[in-house]
Amino acid sequence: MNKKSFENLLEEKKILWNDMVKITIINPFKKRWEFWKENHLSFEGALGYKKGDNMVDLCTRDPNDSFNPIFLYFDFEQIIGIEKLKNIRL
Repeated sequence: MNKKSFENLLEEKKILWNDMVKITIINPFKKRWEFWKENHLSFEGALGYKKGDNMVDLCTRDPNDSFNPIFLYFDFEQIIGIEKLKNIRL
């Protein structure tokens, strides 16, 4: 996916900044011969992307520390899909 197709997908699905989303990416740690590892990884959190940004960021909960969030940054080429979530609590 590139930047333009990502922004078109956001418009199509009516996803805005700070909406709760689920981003699916290609697993960057999987080797070809490691067939037991998953091909895709999914992350849920608040979208921090605004039109014109160079990277997509996601604010999500740290499973080890509930008071401090984690900010994840993704390149457009890593992203496979994005879905808007309803009724989710972090």
